[in-house]
Amino acid sequence: MGYAPGAYDLFHIGHLNLLRQAKEHCDILIAGVVADEVLIQYKGGEARFAGFGVEVPYGRLTSSSALC
Repeated sequence: MGYAPGAYDLFHIGHLNLLRQAKEHCDILIAGVVADEVLIQYKGGEARFAGFGVEVPYGRLTSSSALC
């Protein structure tokens, strides 16, 4: 079993490669997606995300979990 925590706010090829490589080393991979509140606190507030294509929590969960 593996665990790959992350924000996955701007899902890109780097995230895809990380999850694929992690999955090669375990039978089950859990992609831990941080809560919006944590993401906003860490990255500096909601205004900073405007126009950067941040996915809503459900979108981030489905994007990352579809690969696991």
